[in-house]
Amino acid sequence: MDTKRWKSRLRLGIELVALIAFIVVGVLVILPRTFSPPPSSAGTPAEARYYTKLEGKRVQCQLCFRRCIIEQGQRGECRVRENREGTLYSLVYGLHNSE
Repeated sequence: MDTKRWKSRLRLGIELVALIAFIVVGVLVILPRTFSPPPSSAGTPAEARYYTKLEGKRVQCQLCFRRCIIEQGQRGECRVRENREGTLYSLVYGLHNSE
């Protein structure tokens, strides 16, 4: 009877140590990467490709199926392409999508 109780407590202790290690790794490794700012050169707006200029400083994005017509000073559905004075800019140019 004592052997079963001892094994049960040992298993619980090992699981607790594994959980604490998982939390520590998450706090020390994953969170700093999540909240770190991008490099200064990355993410600078660059003129986008795949768009058509329309009348009145409007543009139509041709990148995805939505084909957003974007007014001057506004962003498309994706929120990462912006019309500035009749020119479409990508706001995420140079940023990596994974590590």
